[in-house]
Amino acid sequence: MNVVTSTGGINETAAHEAGHVVIGFRRFGLLPDLVSIERAADGTTGRCQWTWSRVDRIRPFLDDQPGGARVRPGLLSAQELVTCRDLLAVHLAGLLAAAEVTGSVHPERAGSDMTEVQRLAGYADLVEPGQVIENVKEEVRAELGFDLHLRLKISRALVQSEHLSESQLRQLVAEPAA
Repeated sequence: MNVVTSTGGINETAAHEAGHVVIGFRRFGLLPDLVSIERAADGTTGRCQWTWSRVDRIRPFLDDQPGGARVRPGLLSAQELVTCRDLLAVHLAGLLAAAEVTGSVHPERAGSDMTEVQRLAGYADLVEPGQVIENVKEEVRAELGFDLHLRLKISRALVQSEHLSESQLRQLVAEPAA
């Protein structure tokens, strides 16, 4: 689950979550079970609930699998490195999409995303994880630009209804661009 601890506005949170949705779909062909911008009991706003285990290549990175994460930092196969970078992209997408609304990046508002970014970057490169993050950020910025229309549709729908199910997201993804 991605959780935003945002003190930003509803449009920032909606843009953040829409970024996750679009890049998750682009990189894995997966939509979250639920995306929400409602305020939770713990005060956080914004979350995407994914069933990552539906994607075989993600399973080795999941801590909730029997025996914990099965990949070893710095020792990834070529396919595992691609998957790691794709997961990094999904977690960075919210932060970068929200920055388009606010005009600046606020990593302090994306608590669990940033924890995952640091963890995954360490898997990808033990020596220079920061460089991996910067490289993936550039990829994500380009992809977010390609999918601006879809991100705006999802963001607007979130502002209107505060949450979207996987089936509602599927309908938005299937609609042709205007």
